[in-house]
Amino acid sequence: MVEYSAEASEQLRNIAGDTKFNESARQRMIQTILDAADDCEEHPYRWPEDVEPGTRRRSIRRTPFIIIYRITPAGIEVANIWHHKEGRGTNR
Repeated sequence: MVEYSAEASEQLRNIAGDTKFNESARQRMIQTILDAADDCEEHPYRWPEDVEPGTRRRSIRRTPFIIIYRITPAGIEVANIWHHKEGRGTNR
């Protein structure tokens, strides 16, 4: 199961409302992010550990975004979704 932290959920809403992209592009980008998170859940150890202990990082192809996630007993928790050019937020 893929769970999203409150911060990651807010970040998804912000991406969905980003007017730099047209509606079709935003929908494709959101679906690509959701699919990448599902893939992380299916193969949680495939991507490298991140700087914060207990987290892993996945760059998402065809998007400028990075998923930071934790492996949980039930699957994964997406902690953050960052634009690769923006500063890091908090993983908590």
